Amino acid sequence: MLVVAALLAASDFPNRPKLAHLSNRELAAISGQCHAPRNWLRYSSTGELHIRPSRTAKYQQVDCILKKLKLRGAQPMGFVGNELPSR
Repeated sequence: MLVVAALLAASDFPNRPKLAHLSNRELAAISGQCHAPRNWLRYSSTGELHIRPSRTAKYQQVDCILKKLKLRGAQPMGFVGNELPSR
């Protein structure tokens, strides 16, 4: 599975958007369009965009954010929070 993901990431797709570091204004606009709090989106010290929806987040809000980030080519990004507790 990881090999396939690495190959797809390395492939040169003609319609693939370039990687983008979005401004605070762009992140605020995405949050507003998706009716989500602005603090769900922030950059880490390493430059990765972190998405941290609340536990009560609606699927539609998160889906909207992901679609808009994908259209703008925002990468790298990852989800933070709501991890499963270790046993």
